[in-house]
Amino acid sequence: MKRKPNLITKTEITRRLHEMVDERLFGNKPWPVEKESTKTVHSTLLELELLECVPGMDQSFRNTILGKELHVNLLEAFMGFCDEFELPEILEMHGLITKQDAQHLRHVLSKGAGWEQTFKEYVRRAYSAFYNPTQSLN
Repeated sequence: MKRKPNLITKTEITRRLHEMVDERLFGNKPWPVEKESTKTVHSTLLELELLECVPGMDQSFRNTILGKELHVNLLEAFMGFCDEFELPEILEMHGLITKQDAQHLRHVLSKGAGWEQTFKEYVRRAYSAFYNPTQSLN
């Protein structure tokens, strides 16, 4: 069976997702994703077929089956491509931070400016916990 030229494998998609996370969470690109880059990140997720338009709703998107399988919502949180008010809930829902940690992050966010560095530290630990589940965060 011949492979379609524009079709990429799940392994290649996973590699690209991890590159996107690493560029932001550990590399030189801004975390969280700055407004100027949101369209590019969103387009990439669509191209990788991790997101799809909700039928009948032009500007609404949902995860594809592959997006769900690869935990694209969590990876979006890791790269800072989600609403900062949802980030503590996403990490807590995946068991990567405690309820107390989530409350602390919401408190930090409520203070306004300067929340990014605190959040990024928690997200880095959550990333490590997700990919090394035997390591304790505390």
